[in-house]
Amino acid sequence: MANSKSAAKAARVTQRRTIINRRVTSALKTYVKSARDAIQSGEIDVAQKSTRLAVAELDKAGTRGYIHRNEASRTKSRLTRQLNGLMASAIIAKPEKAKAKTSKARASAATKKSGKAKPKAKIPAPRASVAKPKAKKPAPRASVAKPKVKKSVSRASATASKTKDAEPESEDSEANA
Repeated sequence: MANSKSAAKAARVTQRRTIINRRVTSALKTYVKSARDAIQSGEIDVAQKSTRLAVAELDKAGTRGYIHRNEASRTKSRLTRQLNGLMASAIIAKPEKAKAKTSKARASAATKKSGKAKPKAKIPAPRASVAKPKAKKPAPRASVAKPKVKKSVSRASATASKTKDAEPESEDSEANA
């Protein structure tokens, strides 16, 4: 039994999350198991589809925190390795089919049989080049001197200069009077 309201709420939240986590991890195990079964059966198309689905679900579960990201990555790696092994064994088991000839290969085979060479396409003659007059470059702009910014004066020196300025003015005003 919880001793406080917050502890009781935390217990309820934990119960809800546990149910969701069980549901997701159970579904995840089912996806992985079906992918492994498809790989074991040897059907490449079914194995590819089920593996793709399992990998997508593993990614979702890993990013959302239902399982650890490294566990998701490890499981995806194992599934894809098994699928790649199945596909490699299927390629080796099948006899190699004759590759379809390309258009060039068909053309060369046809000329060998007929004995006539296929006429090459005519290349158009190059156009006579006409010299274009060169455009004149604009005259360089005259550099404009930027006004110098006065240095900021400390407060003490500004106050001193004001008092010095004030004294001569007062003398002038007395002389004029």
